[in-house]
Amino acid sequence: RCNISGNVPLPSEVPRIGWRAGLDVDPVDAGDPEARRWLRCLVWPEHEDRARTLVDALNVAAEVHPPVRRGDLTRDLAGLLDEVPDGATTVVTHSAALTYVDTAARENVVQLLSQRGVHRLGAEGPDVLPHLVGLLPDHPQPEGRVVVSLDDQALALAHPHGRTLAWL
Repeated sequence: RCNISGNVPLPSEVPRIGWRAGLDVDPVDAGDPEARRWLRCLVWPEHEDRARTLVDALNVAAEVHPPVRRGDLTRDLAGLLDEVPDGATTVVTHSAALTYVDTAARENVVQLLSQRGVHRLGAEGPDVLPHLVGLLPDHPQPEGRVVVSLDDQALALAHPHGRTLAWL
């Protein structure tokens, strides 16, 4: 469950996805029982709803087998972007990923996406992309929440585990 506040602009239809690919330093096989058990162990015991959501997501991933390749965000993203079919609107999504690279690498990723005309849809802590915090309108401070953004526009503040979303 996610408690939502604000005027969230919902699209009239789900956008068509023509191509997708994932990049992960250590991809997980969603059908592997040991990998599933390990991921389940990472969810706090009292977060039963998150555990159910994880199991549901793993079930879908095991059935669909989305293409996720082994790679590093800072070294391999440009090559992956080269594979996007011509004419596609490219959107790179990330959630608490940029926090694991240093400031210079974050800036390089954001700059790469901008130079390539790629949209960046992210959810990162306020210290990860601090320029976004400066773009927040008069709103409660983002402590304890992530800034949801599209390119360089702050859209919402959210609980790190998706429990709340305050649209700006």
